[in-house]
Amino acid sequence: MTIQEHTAWNRVLSENEIAPIDKHCDKWGYFITISKLQMIITDKQPTACHKETISFKEGRVITSRFQIAKDIFTTFILMYGVPHSGNRKIHSEYKNNEEDNTLQDIRDAHELTKTTAKHAMKTKDIIYVFGDLQDTPNNSRTFHYGKCRIPKHPLGICKTFETLGLSCTIYRHLDTLEKPIISRHGTKGGRFIDGMYACPQGLERVMGISIINDAGIDSDHALIISNIV
Repeated sequence: MTIQEHTAWNRVLSENEIAPIDKHCDKWGYFITISKLQMIITDKQPTACHKETISFKEGRVITSRFQIAKDIFTTFILMYGVPHSGNRKIHSEYKNNEEDNTLQDIRDAHELTKTTAKHAMKTKDIIYVFGDLQDTPNNSRTFHYGKCRIPKHPLGICKTFETLGLSCTIYRHLDTLEKPIISRHGTKGGRFIDGMYACPQGLERVMGISIINDAGIDSDHALIISNIV
């Protein structure tokens, strides 16, 4: 199975726009779940193994559960993290309110992810969490370049994954990737924010990671492909 991590769908699609996308995916052997924030495209081949796909908070989190063998299930959690500047300075009352709202959004995403992952843990599912996480695995130069030095957020989603016992899959494949490892490029530099986290059993199944900087799509994000067996 190949998991393609992708950027968020950044506007609401109308019914007239969704229908052609559904038909296009169906023609090529895929089915699609579209939400306000994200979309997930799934190959039809494992349809018999697909148990459910659920979207939460306008697609902030989308979960897909598959049965891969007798009494063995895998839960894929597609996560769109909350953008943050990493700037802790408060310059005005407006800035204070803006930061408070961002922190509340982060906390909400934090709790939703914890609840979703813990539910999967209760049934001993193999867990993968991935997507535009808006956060880096650490603050090292391995995952940054240029003036883009937004730090790993102490309340960010990556920290949440770590407290749940999940690990970033990128660490086991550092030797195969060009440094610095970047997934999102901007005017001030770039960061690796489109990562994947997995439980210990899930880490063993990730055989390789590829980063495609030019996938033929107009995006400031690279395409991250994880090969999972």
